[in-house]
Amino acid sequence: MKLAILSTSEILRYENEPDARAIMGTWAKHGRTGTLYTTGILEKSLSEGYTVLIVSSRTFLDESDQWWKDLVELDNIYLANDHPGEITNDDLNLPWKRVCRRFGIEDQFNWTGWHWHELRKRIIRRLEAKTGSDF
Repeated sequence: MKLAILSTSEILRYENEPDARAIMGTWAKHGRTGTLYTTGILEKSLSEGYTVLIVSSRTFLDESDQWWKDLVELDNIYLANDHPGEITNDDLNLPWKRVCRRFGIEDQFNWTGWHWHELRKRIIRRLEAKTGSDF
């Protein structure tokens, strides 16, 4: 299986940045609104036959995410733990733990004390997956 593990930060932009491609809709947060763009990375990885997992540090999705949710199977979307209060590193590690559980490699990682970004790098390397920068 060709596997791509992407973050929401890799597939979308909230502003017209240099890597922004097509307009996908609008967003509204904290009294501000704007245009939502795709980077084209999700679309390219899918067109090249990759199974795409979206692993995000976000705790929830909203209607502005619908365009990419329509492209990715629901079982392939992993979000951080959502609860009242401050989000902890353990909350941010949770989606990565779920990915590892899916591939049977959960016991190969130390889940205590690791920053989620370091875990991300190690898990992607272990699964030989592509990331946004590979597209």
